[in-house]
Amino acid sequence: MSVTTTAKATSVSCPPAAATYALVCNEGSDALRWRDDGTAPTATVGQILGSGSVTAPVCAAFTTVSLATLTWIAETTSATLDITFYQ
Repeated sequence: MSVTTTAKATSVSCPPAAATYALVCNEGSDALRWRDDGTAPTATVGQILGSGSVTAPVCAAFTTVSLATLTWIAETTSATLDITFYQ
């Protein structure tokens, strides 16, 4: 999923309805911010997922009832998220 400086919900990646766990990896050189409370993150507000690279991505695991509520934004330019969903 490509993420820019405009907030974007995980729902655009179509998580399976039964998925409750996701492995999210940032392979972009820009740090990301995320929120899951229904409010969009900004470049300065939200939890940070650090920058990485294609060969050394920064990853985090998420467990939630609705993965579609995760919303992302790049801090300065853009980044690429690789998301794997599990049931």
